[in-house]
Formats: sequence, C-alpha cells, structure tokens
Amino acid sequence: FRQRRLNELETAAMQIGNPYQFVRWGDALKDAGVNQKSLEAYQQALAKEPDNLQALWGAAQIEMKFKDFETAQQRCKQILEADPEYKFGDVSLMYCKTVCELDSAEQARQELARHAKRWRQPEALYLLASLEAEAGDHQAARKTLQGMLLDINASPRGIARKFVRWKSKARRLLKRLPRS
Repeated sequence: FRQRRLNELETAAMQIGNPYQFVRWGDALKDAGVNQKSLEAYQQALAKEPDNLQALWGAAQIEMKFKDFETAQQRCKQILEADPEYKFGDVSLMYCKTVCELDSAEQARQELARHAKRWRQPEALYLLASLEAEAGDHQAARKTLQGMLLDINASPRGIARKFVRWKSKARRLLKRLPRS
C-alpha cells in the first residue's frame, strides 16, 4: 500500500511538476525512511521555487540526518528570515543545533538562550543547561533545568507524557551539577 502511494506521488510530481507535488512526494519518502530520494524531491521543488518553505524545511531535516550541518543551517536561516514562527520553533531549534555543531560553545549558548526566550521547548532548555554546565555556570544550568521541569509539570498530562525523556535527562543532569 505504501509503495503504491509513493508511486502515485512520484507520478504526480513528474507529470504535474510543480513544487507542491515534489514536496508531497518528498514528505512521503521522508516518512518512509527513503532519505536520499526524499532530499532529491525537495531539491527539485527548490529548483522550481527557491523560497518554498516546506521544501526548505524538508531538505533541512534530511540534511541534518546526513550531518550536512552547514547546508541545514543555511536553509534554516532562510526559513527564519521569511517566517520566524514557521513550525512553532522547530526550525529555530534545528538552527540552534547546527550552531552547536559548527560554531563555538559560547555562540551556541547565546543562540539557545535567544531561542528559549521565545520557545520553551524541553530539548532546547536541556541543551542550553548542558552548555551552561560545561561553561562552569552551574547556577544558571540549575535554574534552566528547574524551569524546564516546572514547565513540563505544569503542562497537561498528554503533553507532559511526550517530554518524559527530557524530564529524566534534566533530573540526571541536576544530580550531577555541584551545589554552589
């Protein structure tokens, strides 16, 4: 069934040829775990419409999987310039992750702090706290982690359940932080 759907989407992309069709095909390929072909579909969409946010986002996600951080960072930057709210902070978080990989720890820390002011995602807060701890700012790391735990505990049960992993990671990091 899935292969038939992929074939239908590929046929539509090749016959109709507009960016929307290539993005739909790329999304389906990404969901099926066919990453290289998915990236190619997004690139075909971008060749036709270089500022297509859906294609940029899809390509950036695949490039992160392939550890092509520079290209993913450029795509995220392009998306954020066009629409800072796109995907409710997911693009901003991915941009922060590329900064963590490519730039200095201090620059990554600043970028994550900026991100966390707007988007209180547990993953971003945990990354920020980790960088603060590495920099020796244990008090700031502790405050960030405690704030994250409060956010998770205050959220509805269904949402809090999604963040159990980050909650346990935060608790472990809190235990390892020296008391100051």
